[in-house]
Formats: sequence, C-alpha cells, structure tokens
Amino acid sequence: MVKSIKEEIVEIYEKDFKNSPFGYNKNEVDEFLDEVAEFLEKISKTLESTDIQREDVIKENIVLKAKIIKLEEKLKEQIRNKKVVDKGLEEKLDQMTKEIENIRTMKLNKGEINVKNI
Repeated sequence: MVKSIKEEIVEIYEKDFKNSPFGYNKNEVDEFLDEVAEFLEKISKTLESTDIQREDVIKENIVLKAKIIKLEEKLKEQIRNKKVVDKGLEEKLDQMTKEIENIRTMKLNKGEINVKNI
C-alpha cells in the first residue's frame, strides 16, 4: 500500500529514535524532522492547490471547446447562407442582363434605338 503525503508527514512527526550514548543529539534530530515535516506540509498544500487549479483549467478548457464548436457551426451556417445569397444575386443579375438585352433587341427591331444609343 502506498502512503499518502499526509500519512508520511504524520509518521515523520511521530518518529522516535532510541537513545544511544554516541548517537546524534535527540533534540536536534527532532527539530530537523519537524522542519522536514513542515516542508512536506507546504509541498502538500501546494500540490493540492495546483490540483484544484488544474481541475479549473480542465473545466474551462471543456467549456471553451464547446464554445468553439458552436462558433464553428455558426460560421459554417453563415458561409452556407452567403453562398445561397450570392447564387441568388448572380441569378438575378443574369435575369436582369437578359431582360435588358431583350428590351434592346425589341427596340432595335422596332427602330426606337438609333445606332448612337447602343
């Protein structure tokens, strides 16, 4: 079983060493272990904060991806609409051009247009 950082910190605080006549000073060892445990607590809090921030970024990323998809769909729709409008305008322009040609032809046939107006 893998211990959590919090379990490791508690274990460091509770660690007890046997007395030895020629060993390290027990108070110095205890002070050092306290410093190590405090440092690990700070790291643990930083990691928790980082995890929360990472989760927030992931959530925001999901929301932004959804917005991008919606905007892409709207853009595609606008492009389709523009093509329809452009096609309609082209057809109307062709129709008007033909009508103008027909009117000119009719007037030419009736002799209403002299050569200068052509």
